[in-house]
Amino acid sequence: MSLLPLSLTRAYRHHRDMCTSIHHTFERIGRTIESFACDWHRSQRMLLGVQIDPERFVFRPSAIPDTYSDFLFVTAGALPHEPSARERARAAAGGKSRLR
Repeated sequence: MSLLPLSLTRAYRHHRDMCTSIHHTFERIGRTIESFACDWHRSQRMLLGVQIDPERFVFRPSAIPDTYSDFLFVTAGALPHEPSARERARAAAGGKSRLR
């Protein structure tokens, strides 16, 4: 008779471990789906930024704008970060730099 409660305790412990394992599995699947959704959202935003970039609509993107209105059109979007003079000098000297 004394074995009966022990076997129930083991069975309960096994059930609890299985539930915890399933719970962790669902959490991991949820994090994977969340990560995928965040990556997809970020890529869609980047793609939209590239698609509506004003420089795509300019015939000569590397040339100097002819008029002031052309200049305003080209510079209307987000401009890339330009490193400071100190960082440029450090990069030119061959030192360690944060330039990308």
